[in-house]
Amino acid sequence: MKSHSLQFRLIRLGLSGLVFHLLIFWGLSTQPQFIERYYSRLVYPWITAVLSRFSGLIPFSLTEMALYAIAIGLPVSVVRHLKNKRQLGRVFGYWIVGAIWLVAWFYIAWGLNYFRQPLSDSLALPATAADTTAVIDAFVVVTDRANSLSKQWQPLTRAEIETEIEAGIRRVQALVPFYRPTGQRRPKHLLLNTLLNKTLTTGFFSPVFHEVHLNADLLDIEYPFTLTHEKFHQMGFANEAEANFLAFLTCVSSSKALIQYSAYLAAVRYLGARLRIALSDYEPYATLIDTTVRRDFRRIRERWQKHAGRFSRISRKTYDRYLKANKIREGMANYTGMVDYLVGFWLPRMKDLHRRTPKARQ
Repeated sequence: MKSHSLQFRLIRLGLSGLVFHLLIFWGLSTQPQFIERYYSRLVYPWITAVLSRFSGLIPFSLTEMALYAIAIGLPVSVVRHLKNKRQLGRVFGYWIVGAIWLVAWFYIAWGLNYFRQPLSDSLALPATAADTTAVIDAFVVVTDRANSLSKQWQPLTRAEIETEIEAGIRRVQALVPFYRPTGQRRPKHLLLNTLLNKTLTTGFFSPVFHEVHLNADLLDIEYPFTLTHEKFHQMGFANEAEANFLAFLTCVSSSKALIQYSAYLAAVRYLGARLRIALSDYEPYATLIDTTVRRDFRRIRERWQKHAGRFSRISRKTYDRYLKANKIREGMANYTGMVDYLVGFWLPRMKDLHRRTPKARQ
């Protein structure tokens, strides 16, 4: 009787989790205004404030420890019960129900932000892709800035970058209407950084414990933009294009040459990628990039090429499908959606924004 009661509870827990998932995908995911108003701006700020402050008390990554616990616990629990089929079935039941509710927690704690109102609606930007002529104009501007800054920047400490980025986020609030939740946003590194290298990952935000993680091998010129991107994920911007765009605005508002350069370098990359697709002959525009910037792109590329392989290809395909499953239709290509924001919002206001931004200092 006790065994049947336990099985019934497992089935009930599993079904309730599945019902929750259906509620998300067939109900809430089609209500962006509702998600924006009641979840992203009302409920979510409290979630991230509490969870990030808790996880911020721990110097190491709780997310990494949880992954190791699952990786060890699953096979050990299976091996322990191989001789008892009834017990083995029960173990699998526990793990399946646990997986269902872990996914449910993912959406409760952060994932519902995938279904919030697009930032482009708040900024009244067109829904169509940016015109190629405008992309060229933006490319010329950001390339010129990157060329100049590449010869000016000097290293900063991680603490200096952290302070400057948080100040920049507050400055961007005056330009773009978004709610900035409170909480702990200082980054962590994994004990096994090879996990990020083998998946070619610069950083990630973990919704389970609300931890920002950065690859420990990031170059100085990558660090500020990557950090800011992940911070905006923690603030509820799940869309990669939106996190990229807001990170760009934050970094270029800085008075520090390194932080500005990190953003302009990323912009050159994404705008250049768009032009390679749109133009039959991209080479005349590629020549606008000077040798110092080319050298920095080569440094980044060479570092990643050391780790590229089957594991990174599988990881990329998996993440592409993950994004598409969460209604990011373009998948990994969503990162380059930053281009449309740059052309639609930043470029027309660029001169005014630069008037408000202090001159870059070393």
